[in-house]
Amino acid sequence: MSTSQAVVQHLPFLRRYARALTGHQSSGDAYVAATLESLISDPKSLESAPNPRVGLYRLFTKVWNSVPLNGKAEPSAPDLAPEQHLSQITPLPRQAFLLVALEGFSEEDAARILDCDLPTLRRLAGRDHPLVIAPLGHRALLAGAGLDRVVELDWWGSHAVATGIEVTLVPARHWSRRTPWGTNRRLWGGFIVKSGGRLLYFAGDSGYDERLFVEIGRRCGAPDLAMIPIGAYEPRWFMEAAHMNPAEALRVHRDVGAHRSVAMHWGTFQLTDEAREEPLRALSEAKGRDAVDFSVLSPGESLSV
Repeated sequence: MSTSQAVVQHLPFLRRYARALTGHQSSGDAYVAATLESLISDPKSLESAPNPRVGLYRLFTKVWNSVPLNGKAEPSAPDLAPEQHLSQITPLPRQAFLLVALEGFSEEDAARILDCDLPTLRRLAGRDHPLVIAPLGHRALLAGAGLDRVVELDWWGSHAVATGIEVTLVPARHWSRRTPWGTNRRLWGGFIVKSGGRLLYFAGDSGYDERLFVEIGRRCGAPDLAMIPIGAYEPRWFMEAAHMNPAEALRVHRDVGAHRSVAMHWGTFQLTDEAREEPLRALSEAKGRDAVDFSVLSPGESLSV
């Protein structure tokens, strides 16, 4: 694939990202157009990047931070510059252990909008020196972020992270890839956490598979609280294998036998074709009048289990 073809391949994603940042379709498109103009004037600007996608993100960030549109400067692009958000780690309490469900894109410039955020993990490593529970194959990757206390698990494997707290890695319907040539070299999954007689289920990124989720409930028991993804699911022909939609998320709630569920994986950046708030409407529609305890928390809201 040529550089130009690779750039074109990533334009739809960049376009949605720019619209999310500006909150307006025309403004977002204007920044993307300015990025492409910059690329045309300096085609070698991508040569220092490990791949065209990273180069395009870097170029977009440069344009965003230097070219005011509509007569005013926009705020700094938040998710392409790792150093701009790391101060937000300060309010977090000490992390005794971390759960890493899957890897994502490898370049730190883009890690903010995908998975396995190495800059933040590096800060946590320096501050808290936590134990990390991860699927098979992640040890070397996490070591690069300064995390040297890593326990790798296969699906259905368990580890006691502290007295009375046990973590189990459970399957999910997804894949892993940090580079174009590294597909499925590391395992992925969700987590069951047992603590104080309570059972928590984090589904991770996953498409829907009835047999899989029924089996998780059968093997691990009914969760007191399940965290289930509801976003990034359109178009279905492309996303179905990796991301469930809200109606399927409701089925997962029932398949695993969860007493209560909360929605996750929605409302940050509009990465796929459904509108940013559409997962909420679709979840409400799927629930109908059923008295099912599947809620959506507002940012910063918490609950007790």
